[in-house]
Amino acid sequence: MAQPTPRQMKSRVYTIIQADALQSSEVNKHGWRSEVEGKIVEMDIDIELFLSYFMPSVAEMPPSQAADPFHVPVGGKETDMYKPLCDGLEKLVKDFPKQKRLSFHNNAHEEIKFPFLLCQRDQHATKPDVVASLPGRTFAPRNKDDDHDRWRDISVVFEIKNVESEDPMLYCSERNDETLVQLSKSARNILVSQSRLCAFAVGVYGSTARIFRFDHAGAVCTRSFKYGEDNGAVLYEFLWRLVHPIREDCDIVGADPTVRFASRGVTRALRKADVEVTSETRKACRWVTIDPAENQPAKKYLVYELLFINPRLFSRATTIWKALELDDDGEPTGTHVVIKESWRQLARDAELLHWKRIRAHVAPHLLPTDMDSEQWDQAAEEAFMEVWNAEWRGLAAFSLGADLGEDEELRADVEAPVGHRTWTGVHQCHGAHQWFERSHMRLVSTTIGTPISQFRRTREMVQVLRDAIYGHQLAFEAGVIQRDVSEGNVMSVDGRGFLHDLDYGFNWKATLYALGYEDTIESWEEFARTGKGKPREGVDGRAPAAEHAHQAQGTKEKTVPPPRPVINRQGIEEYFVDAVIAERKTAEGKRYLVKWTGYGNEWNSWEPLQNVRGCVAFSHWLSLPREDRKQLSAQHANDAVGTGEPNRGARPNAVTTDIGTADPEKIRDECKQRTGTFCFMAIEVLMGGVVHQIRHDLESFFWLLVWLILRHCNHNRQKYNTLKSFVDAPDEEGSASIKIGWLAQPFFVPGNEPLNELLRRFTLLCRKNHTAWGEAEVTSPVTYQTVLQIFDDALAREDWPVDDKAIPWAPAQGVDGVPARQARPKDTVTGSQIESRARQSLGRRNPAPDGNNAPRTPHTASSGSRPPEGSWTRPVAQIHREDIPDPVSPTPPSQRASSSHSAALPAALFRFTPAHDASRSPSPPWDPRGEDLMASLHAISPDFRSPPSHPPNSSAGEPEPSTSTQAGQGDASGDARHRGRKRSKEDLGVDDDLDVGPSKRSRPDSEQSKLLPQASWKLRPTPPRKR
Repeated sequence: MAQPTPRQMKSRVYTIIQADALQSSEVNKHGWRSEVEGKIVEMDIDIELFLSYFMPSVAEMPPSQAADPFHVPVGGKETDMYKPLCDGLEKLVKDFPKQKRLSFHNNAHEEIKFPFLLCQRDQHATKPDVVASLPGRTFAPRNKDDDHDRWRDISVVFEIKNVESEDPMLYCSERNDETLVQLSKSARNILVSQSRLCAFAVGVYGSTARIFRFDHAGAVCTRSFKYGEDNGAVLYEFLWRLVHPIREDCDIVGADPTVRFASRGVTRALRKADVEVTSETRKACRWVTIDPAENQPAKKYLVYELLFINPRLFSRATTIWKALELDDDGEPTGTHVVIKESWRQLARDAELLHWKRIRAHVAPHLLPTDMDSEQWDQAAEEAFMEVWNAEWRGLAAFSLGADLGEDEELRADVEAPVGHRTWTGVHQCHGAHQWFERSHMRLVSTTIGTPISQFRRTREMVQVLRDAIYGHQLAFEAGVIQRDVSEGNVMSVDGRGFLHDLDYGFNWKATLYALGYEDTIESWEEFARTGKGKPREGVDGRAPAAEHAHQAQGTKEKTVPPPRPVINRQGIEEYFVDAVIAERKTAEGKRYLVKWTGYGNEWNSWEPLQNVRGCVAFSHWLSLPREDRKQLSAQHANDAVGTGEPNRGARPNAVTTDIGTADPEKIRDECKQRTGTFCFMAIEVLMGGVVHQIRHDLESFFWLLVWLILRHCNHNRQKYNTLKSFVDAPDEEGSASIKIGWLAQPFFVPGNEPLNELLRRFTLLCRKNHTAWGEAEVTSPVTYQTVLQIFDDALAREDWPVDDKAIPWAPAQGVDGVPARQARPKDTVTGSQIESRARQSLGRRNPAPDGNNAPRTPHTASSGSRPPEGSWTRPVAQIHREDIPDPVSPTPPSQRASSSHSAALPAALFRFTPAHDASRSPSPPWDPRGEDLMASLHAISPDFRSPPSHPPNSSAGEPEPSTSTQAGQGDASGDARHRGRKRSKEDLGVDDDLDVGPSKRSRPDSEQSKLLPQASWKLRPTPPRKR
């Protein structure tokens, strides 16, 4: 079962308030701490083994000639360590070959921006301490006005702390998490800038260090080591291996051999294709090769523009480029394409398979049926694309694709893997390998679009959404539910729209078939409503999944006739692959043992790669760890036709997930996966526990429409506050509550009646799209027909505004027009007015609050003098802090009666002053706040009486001693809290995550390899608090 969208928000993709993107922002800190939580694991293995496994190299390493290279001061200022460390590293690589030699730069906290301008508003600049260059290069002098991508020149980042106790892997705390976030941001920037498969970073903590390896599944690090010991032997080996990768077509470990940075001839090629060359174009330029590995030649492209990027580190990291197709001579053909790169979870079906399903569903309706096999092969690409593009389909047209991670696994016996499949997920998931590891995908589309947020008219925006909904319907009829409607997945081309990105796609037809139901739309609707589809009753000879479950438990197997084969368009019989259960090498190449759907084990057969490639079962087989595949294959090593037992003894997380023997409950859980982006997810999906249906994706189109209007149109809502509430919902329940409230409030765009009518009707549909309190099911679900109808009605209107293009989005500097750093309010009353009011107030008498109405003579205060007899000052509430009721503990019963009025008064109305002291200067005769204060007090409580100047039975300036009775009734902790004693954590009401010392939690370990030592470290003593 694949992992759902996380419950907590991770690092940000959308920034509403510019201050939230700053490094010091709590929003930014919280998002990144959630991103790295549990994803960085210490490997409890020898460092030599760590380096040889994660940095394989066949180059013979000469002994280091550096003698005692490191003289780094420890314990002082952190910045004093930078230059000595650079000097020591330079000594280590001094004898490297010139073309492999690194140079090191003391970055001294200089800012380095995010690699691409597209995300520089949302991703703040970082300040690495020491950086290393790429092999054979040096750092050019920095020009402040130069917008060159500096991350493109960096191979490794060193983050430095001045003492060993700052090592973030010792224990979990907020401060240590921020240290890991620094490393993670630098690794992310290197991966993005250089299209790397993995990146390395070094953390230096006093006299110790750790080496970290990052990919898009997580990170692993070495044990702590003394980097100065043995003349810096560990760092020497690390740097040598880094620049001597096992693959000769890579210049550094982690480089993608299918990507090369473009340098010479790029400008000429781009201008020949009428592409404007800018600084951002130069940043994006790189040569990309795609080998589809399906009897098709490799194709080359020149990437020149970044269209979209998901900047999260541990994620799919989807990146969309615009590129030029090249011929065999490397010259542009004039064809522009879009290249999409992403990292899919191994537990999910490859997006390429979903597009093949859609194509197989559509092709019989588009192409003639009287072609022979040879004609079909020739027409499969050209004729299909021609007919597909003749009419707008609402879906992107993909012409080429490759699962680079799967290809790497297939060639692992003859070619060393470089990292197209992640290596770190297995060390953090306790055996659930396919849930966490990711595979590198690359797809090529001939449908080139622009973001929907760049619409030229609001009518065009509505048209684009309508087309995408139609494309969603086409994919659903082919058996795929998209499950991730969002702003980045709907694009525009000349006023028309299309949907793309099926990474989270779900094959509902395969699910029904696996559960023994008919794979029809009517059966799916019944399954979504009741949990049971229409039984096939032995159609195709297939027993329901429940019978397979009984067979697995040893129940007598039901005899059913074998299924009939499917006759394809070429007249060839095809059968369904139930599972791949073994593999072995032969003289003709690898063979895979296939269990066929509906047939017993006696029908198992060894098949070549071309017969199983592209099947879901084959992808699931390759998603297993290599060691697991070896063990399973050993059981069938001598099978001639596969008479061995199927894979039923494997551990639960390593099953082949075939549709014949999979657990029905796991299949049903997959239908309920909560996928997508919080901003656009349907209310019921956010609440969880429901089968993801088409009505949920249709509701997501509503939230996308609302999002676009909020960001790019004038409307009646507060722009930034409303958007911030959508983005900053802490979890799925909070997001669902916000959306339920949204549906109950009016929302409109002034002067745009067609759009307002669409909003009104769409809102009414979505109000009924989730179950209300006490309802068993939705009575009026949203359907394709109802949604497309309201869109068609709106588009048919002729009163659309003409000049209402999208308002460019820019994060707010404050909130709804209020600056982020607002000036304090200033008084507008002039000095003469104040003086006049003061003169008028002299002689005005107010009755004393204590009931004594004896006249009192106003007194003009003089500095340092005592007030004469009978003079008075404005009343001040003489309330000692000891007498303030404890806000936590209830007021003792004995004190409630005497404080019945004052307890109800707002605390802001009291002015706390010490008891009257004759040595202090008297209060001025006219206090501009005093008269208003008393008026407010009497307005709230007419019976208010100000406390006496001194407590009864006590001397002036001395607090009244507490009686034993009162002490017994009071709260001891509250008493200590208000008499200046040191507060405990219980008094403060804080949790264990308060940064007062080491937490009892250690960094995550790996059960599989027993990665962490058992409490071999000591807790750092809690530092004294500063007063």
